Amino acid sequence: MNNSSSISINELSKQKDSTGEFKLLPLILALGLGAIDTMVVAPLLNSIAKDIDVGVGTAGLLVTSYSIASALASPFLAPLSARFGALPLLVAGIWILFSGTTICAASPNFFVLLLGRIVAGIGGGLAMTMCHVYVAQKVPYEKRAQAVGWLGSGFFVSVIIGIPIGAFLAEHVGWRWTFGILSLVTLIVLPYIRKIPPAPCGDDFKIKDYSKIIKAKGVIPAFMAFGTMLAGISCVTTYIGAWLELDFGLTPSQVGLVYMIAGIAALFGGPFGGKVSDSVGKKRVAFIANVVMAVLVMSIAKVEVLYLAVIIVVGMHFTGSSRFPSMISMLGEAVPSNIRGPLLLANHSIILLGVSAGSYLGSLFFESRGMPSLAIIGGILNFCSAFFVLFMFDPHTKNQIIESQEPAIL
Repeated sequence: MNNSSSISINELSKQKDSTGEFKLLPLILALGLGAIDTMVVAPLLNSIAKDIDVGVGTAGLLVTSYSIASALASPFLAPLSARFGALPLLVAGIWILFSGTTICAASPNFFVLLLGRIVAGIGGGLAMTMCHVYVAQKVPYEKRAQAVGWLGSGFFVSVIIGIPIGAFLAEHVGWRWTFGILSLVTLIVLPYIRKIPPAPCGDDFKIKDYSKIIKAKGVIPAFMAFGTMLAGISCVTTYIGAWLELDFGLTPSQVGLVYMIAGIAALFGGPFGGKVSDSVGKKRVAFIANVVMAVLVMSIAKVEVLYLAVIIVVGMHFTGSSRFPSMISMLGEAVPSNIRGPLLLANHSIILLGVSAGSYLGSLFFESRGMPSLAIIGGILNFCSAFFVLFMFDPHTKNQIIESQEPAIL
């Protein structure tokens, strides 16, 4: 394993490989746009519901439709990913995202707004996934987790800064302005993204070829690890705000402060996890982080004082952010570079399905049995994720817990 010293964002922003030189910052911006668009509706739901005269529950379909559209579309975009490469699809995703947010900004009624969110979901999911595909194809495995960690930081910076700005615009000038400004920012960033050098492309991939990808060493365990991980964390985090309000008497603004602190912790968790992963082994870090997350989540069931609750929430966000770089780096290495696009698109769907399943589990148990039941379920699912991580593919066997073999050549 290459145990070179950690690299900074400036060094990562100018990585070189056999295909030339590229900058990481445009990818961070692209992923940040997708992050804002993914999260922006939640704080606007009440304003949207009042303005277009629908119930808040109905308005919640704007969140659900976004995720479902992204999850369903991603695998079917795989042939285009293999044929044209990550960069053209990243640019296409940004254009689709722009179209969707523009439809939302101009929507006269709920149905047009829903259509806009479906379009934006397809574009946002495609753009964010292609950022990871590009890094998987261009950054050497020895340094890849750090690059993924910085991408994750872009996600959390966008959420920390962009969501409050969007909520402010919605409160003072109307929620449509939030989507309008996001569309404008998308256009401003797009030329910068187009300057990125191309990634490998030109392969003929068909949907039926997914059967070969699934047979590659470590892919099924990876899908299981991501699915259980996201289900385990979403069933708890969906109701963290309500738990803090009901059990500890926090106001919505105080809950927002807790989330801001947790978001800052997550901001540093990605680069930290990437640095450690590239130094001591990706599988080891992913396994330990999942176990730590399981313990943190389960401890919620016994928390009775506020300061411990806050520490746990902050710790969960830091740990959750720190485990992703190692896991996504290992997954990408399970197949040859030219078909990492289809693989990561499929995993994007797995992630969204995990989030949806976790949220559904939370809805079943939170009101009837409370947060302790969710903590136990979430902890068990995170322990399951740690178990599946042991069987993921990692070409560096020196620091592994369970040794892997070479990836399948498809």
